[in-house]
Order: sequence, then structure tokens, then C-alpha cells
Amino acid sequence: MFNLLKSLLLFSLGFVLPVIILLLYVKVFGDFEKFWFWTVKYLAKYSTQVPVSEVLTKFKMGVGSITSNYTSAGYIALWINSLVGIPFIFINKITYQKKIIILSFLFFSFLTVLPGFYFRHHYFITMLPALGLLIAVFFDFLSEFFIQKLKLPNLVFISLFAFIILACTGIYANKNYLFKINPKIACKQIHGSNPFVESIEIAKFLEQNTSEDDKIAVLGSEPQIYFYSDRYSATGYIYTYNLVELHSYALTMQKEMAKEIEMNKPKYILFVNVRFSWLIKPNSETFIFNWADEYITNNYRLAGLAEVFPNKISSLRVREQLNNYNPQSQEFISIYERK
Repeated sequence: MFNLLKSLLLFSLGFVLPVIILLLYVKVFGDFEKFWFWTVKYLAKYSTQVPVSEVLTKFKMGVGSITSNYTSAGYIALWINSLVGIPFIFINKITYQKKIIILSFLFFSFLTVLPGFYFRHHYFITMLPALGLLIAVFFDFLSEFFIQKLKLPNLVFISLFAFIILACTGIYANKNYLFKINPKIACKQIHGSNPFVESIEIAKFLEQNTSEDDKIAVLGSEPQIYFYSDRYSATGYIYTYNLVELHSYALTMQKEMAKEIEMNKPKYILFVNVRFSWLIKPNSETFIFNWADEYITNNYRLAGLAEVFPNKISSLRVREQLNNYNPQSQEFISIYERK
């Protein structure tokens, strides 16, 4: 018992000490007020937006998205195999301590998926190590079965062969994505109207038409544009979902973003007219849109337009190419240059 308490104490200290050091560092060298807002105050609002009545529905949708997602659907056999591995934790002849470790690892991995109860399909990534361990538990039992029960050690390779076949089903199901399709087309097939492909060409235009000291602002949730263009943001809000969520901080955050842009006077402002870049709700605050319409009209001129389609790639049109041009898509990214 003493050794157990000692181990728990050391483990707890190993968790708490880095947190204390981080808090002290931010307090002394950083902006503790903003740090506390984003890590505690705002997250308290973000994590309570899904009502309890919708949790089960959201969970079913999350699990369903795994089986229907373009790249993960092919690995459904491995997902099922990981669930099959759960009872074999108790069946396998492994020590009590190892069983506790495996079950604890699975339990706490599942807890990482729960915060906010959004259950988006990529949230389940944190469970993959634990699920991989469950698959190993099952095939370990299979190997032991051939050796000890059937007394056929030469057949132990059957379990290895079975695992390879199982893993290859996913590779085969995604053979086009992995080996044949152009990466840009694959990106469109996976992400649809999310403007990841378009962001690269837009970023090249910005890089070529700005200096390293110029700042840009993206009204939308496309922070990759800052990275690709190698330019600093004129605002700390590099994605905008939190500005239109239904919480008491939304209007304050929108006004802060507008104030930062006005103060830094970016050379270019991009307005992302794409649904997935905002996820606006019927009761969302709209200050940022009204402000942007007036501020951009008074201080900027249209310099480029990239249409965004869910199933094809479009080219960026700039300056004179926009003369008498009527966009074919309802979703697009407008590039405005300061007058």
C-alpha cells in the first residue's frame, strides 16, 4: 500500500508541477489575463454548448462519420477488431496489473473524446493507440491459442498473416487515395468546400504582393493562409468559429477582432464567404459582418477572387481578370487591397 501511495504521489506531482511552472511563466512573462480567458473562461462556454439531450445523437453521428469518412471507412475491420479485443483482456493469461493498465488506458483515452460532446470524427484519433493495443491483445490470444491449446507452434504465423490481411483491407479500400489520385483532388474529395486547395494559390499572391513587414487579415477560419504566405496576422483571431458561437463573449470577441484590424491596418483583408469557415447559427452575433462591410468598402478595393466549389478546383482571378466577371459559385474568398 505504501508503494502504491508513493507511486500515485509521484505521478500526481509529475502532472501538477509542469502546470504550476507554466502558470508562473505566463504570469511573469506573458499575458495571464488572455491566457486565463482562452483556457478557462471561454472553454467553459465552449464545452457547454451541446445540451445533454443531444449527446447520444452527437455520439452516434461521430461514430457514423468514422465509418462513412472517405479515408477511414476502409479500416472498419480494424475498428471492429479493436472492440472484439476488449473481452480478451480478461481471457488472456496476463497479470492483473497489465489488465488494469490496458483498461485504464482505454478508459482515459475515451475520456479525451468527451469534452464538449461534439464527437467530430477526428476527435477519435486520441483513441487509436488504445484501440491498437486491443487489437494486439486479440492477436496475442490467437498466437497463444495455437501454441498452448492446439500445440501447433508452427501455425502461430497464421495470426500474423491474419493481421496483415486485416490491415491491408484498409490500404486496398484507399488505394486510389494513397497511390493514384492527385493530392489536390484527394483534398477536395475529403474536405469539399473547405478552401484548403485554394489557400495555396491565394497565399502565393499575397506573398508576391506584400513585404515581410506587411500584415494581412483573414475574416474566416483559414489560418493556413498565414502560414503559406509567410505573413503575420493583423489580429489574434486566426479562426472565427468562436466569434459566432452562442455564448456571452461572442460580441466582445467580434469587437476586439475589428479593433485589432483597424489598429494594424493590414495591406490585404480576405473575406471567406464559405459556410464551413464560419458555421453561423440563426442567433449568432452579426457585428463583425456589418463592420467588415463598412470598413472594407471605405478603405479597401477588390483585388482578387477565388471561387470555392465542393467538387472541383478553381483558379484565382486577380485585378483586371475580375472585370465583368460573374462568379459561378455561391462560396468564394474575396481579397481586398488597401487603397
